[in-house]
Amino acid sequence: MKNPFHDFLIEILDQIDGNEADKEDMYEELLIHLQLTADDFIQKGYDNKQAVQMAKELFGESQKIGNVMQEAMFPKRKMLLLLLSLASMFYSISVYLAHLILEGNASFIWLFLSMGSSSILLLYALPILPALNRKKWLNTSLIIHIFMYLYGMLLATSLNHSFSVFLTLFALVIMLYTTAMIYRTTIFDFQYSSLQNIRPAKQLHFLNITVGMIIISFSLYYFWIILVFSETFSPFMLLILTPIIIWIGLYTLQIKLVVRNKVKAAYSIAIIPFSLLIIIVIWIIWSSLPGGNI
Repeated sequence: MKNPFHDFLIEILDQIDGNEADKEDMYEELLIHLQLTADDFIQKGYDNKQAVQMAKELFGESQKIGNVMQEAMFPKRKMLLLLLSLASMFYSISVYLAHLILEGNASFIWLFLSMGSSSILLLYALPILPALNRKKWLNTSLIIHIFMYLYGMLLATSLNHSFSVFLTLFALVIMLYTTAMIYRTTIFDFQYSSLQNIRPAKQLHFLNITVGMIIISFSLYYFWIILVFSETFSPFMLLILTPIIIWIGLYTLQIKLVVRNKVKAAYSIAIIPFSLLIIIVIWIIWSSLPGGNI
């Protein structure tokens, strides 16, 4: 028989980021507290249904409790995301208006997409859609945000005005801020209470995030070059994105191995994306040398 507090507790835990093991622990702790409170009311003469309802009311509104616990577990995340979102929106509008006023032409598509990216971060900062508040979705949004404002920085550098320097530096700050948020969310904010190998997990997260952003940048850059210089699109062009797929697969495999306490195997797998990174760096250096081929 389902306990009478189940749905109430699920509503609370839905507001909180974290893995399933951590949530199971929190579920048990909260359930014990609620059951003890209900027992007190029963001893005072209330029936079971009344005792359960009064225990819930005394505990508080589920969404508010969940938000308080989320903030306690991940302090200042909402404030940092709110600041990033608002600063990004300000930058998007500034670049759009600068191009419109100084150049007489501006990219409305980029404005729409960049404002959309910033608005998604705003949803994470405000308790509007708590179901989205998960590490994988947040980090995906942050990665997209970086590349969205990388293009915004290119728009800023193309302005023939001294204001271009300020906007370029502003975009650089936004990208660095967003990158720092990815590291913070994955390595520092994420709860490891149910994981024995905490240090290896953090090391592998740091390595893979760093390698991943370089691999993604490299792949998207050359994919963009191929699209620019090709007259028609071919599915074979998507092969340039293969390193990204390999990185995602290896990253996932490493973390699963750590969870299963196979740390040595995880570190062995980590050599592959690191080697891929070295190959990319050598390729970039070779391409930049006189006589090198891109």
